[in-house]
Amino acid sequence: MHLTTLPWDREALQRKQWKGKDSPPHQLPPATDLSKPAAELVNHTSPRLLPDSLRAPSPAARPSARRRSSHPGDIETLGLAGTSCAFERGGNLRRKGGDTERRRREGGAGEEGRGSLRRSERRSPSGVCPAVAASPCAAFGFFSVLRRASSGGPVGPEGRPPGTGFLKGKMEEALNQMQPLNEKQVANSEDGYVWQVTDMNRLHRFLCFGSEGGTYYIKEQKLGLENAEALIRLIEDGKGYEVIQEIKSFSQEGRTIKQEPLLFALAICSQCSDISTKQAAFKAVSEVCRIPTHLFTFIQFKKDLKESMKCGMWGRALRKAIADWYNEKGGMALALAVTKYKQRNGWSHKDLLRLSHLKPSSEGLAIVTKYITKGWKEVHELYKEKALTVETEKLLKYLEAVEKVKHTKDELEVIHLIEEHRLVREHLLTNHLKSKEVWKALLQEMPLTALLRNLGKMTANSVLEPGNSEVSLVCEKLCNEKLLKKARIHPFHVLVALETYKTGHGLRGKLKWRPDEEILKALDAAFYKTFKV
Repeated sequence: MHLTTLPWDREALQRKQWKGKDSPPHQLPPATDLSKPAAELVNHTSPRLLPDSLRAPSPAARPSARRRSSHPGDIETLGLAGTSCAFERGGNLRRKGGDTERRRREGGAGEEGRGSLRRSERRSPSGVCPAVAASPCAAFGFFSVLRRASSGGPVGPEGRPPGTGFLKGKMEEALNQMQPLNEKQVANSEDGYVWQVTDMNRLHRFLCFGSEGGTYYIKEQKLGLENAEALIRLIEDGKGYEVIQEIKSFSQEGRTIKQEPLLFALAICSQCSDISTKQAAFKAVSEVCRIPTHLFTFIQFKKDLKESMKCGMWGRALRKAIADWYNEKGGMALALAVTKYKQRNGWSHKDLLRLSHLKPSSEGLAIVTKYITKGWKEVHELYKEKALTVETEKLLKYLEAVEKVKHTKDELEVIHLIEEHRLVREHLLTNHLKSKEVWKALLQEMPLTALLRNLGKMTANSVLEPGNSEVSLVCEKLCNEKLLKKARIHPFHVLVALETYKTGHGLRGKLKWRPDEEILKALDAAFYKTFKV
């Protein structure tokens, strides 16, 4: 079998080369037999690795040794998918930069040779042509040609295996994504044809990633609208209850980075015309909206949908859902929630109590609602002379501590209130957070989410120093799989905390710190422990 020039016709090149000259063109040297395996032909790391059968005869045996750089017989070219690998018959890999210039002077080499030698100078470290490594399809076609030629397979015209053709033949043939392969394919945002995903799969993607910021091909507003339309189609197809179950599952298992997509989907379900879906959505409010921030965001989404869908909002179903959210919590849990998250997204607890017409189901809830609407002074005056239960007395002392810490500047008193009543960072003033001892007191009962956010701050304040007990406590919390699961920590949250802490400075502000190696190891371990199989 013969190794032939695939990208160009050798006789045509010969005619161009000797056009207008008196002397006739030299005869082409005979092509070389391929007696070696195909794998040896693509090893470009050294010309010495080429098989002996590809080495040219001595210069004396050549028709012309003066025009080796342009003699078409000196080069055997293998074309693959727009890139040529040029082998010199003398065993050297010739650089073909000058050949590109020659084609430019002659008006281009046409479709078959255009740009085929432009990348021949770039070879990968492994010695394989870059096109082979970059294009599996091209590499497959290239090796097929060599394999069939070297194994004595069928040969077509001019010594080529049948069906290979020139560079624009099947070796160069690639799939065009702008043309559908199947009638079931649909056009995507870039007018390319892809396999259509189901509306349920699209819902899962939206719940996980949302539409914030859009994607490379589609803007945020359009992406959000398309996801909402897919959700509405699921409800219209009678899958509303299944959608609610998916929302609850994603929320309770901590499978999302942010809660906003879940809350938006829940708000759409609560606004639909299907009665069973609407009832299931309102029942799921207390399970999906675990903290006041989630509840306020859900209400804001409801308000936005009301304006766009021209429908009512504060009906009996929503009022009952809000009232149930408050009544299902105990007095101490509700007191912590309303003092830690006072208002978000333009909504406050006072607004929701007024609009939902809440009727407290216990004395503890009555105290908290009175504290929200009237303030601490009226609550203190109302209950200071009443006989109190143990739980009620504990609740009142907690509310008193929250109010007292706002007006004290004594560091020791602040630390005492934190340790006795488990106050959190949101209860303190900004000046309190400048104290190293205050941060040490907060660290003892600090939730994991807050811990991840404040690692840099505590390291910069010398709270976390190599080898001290606080570092050991942080590492113990980060490596506690039960705490990570209970706090619903997402792997992405740990990854962001790890990369931010590793850099030694925040993305905003001027805070800088020196990362602790033990904490970095604990964060790395926590990242893998937050994954669920």
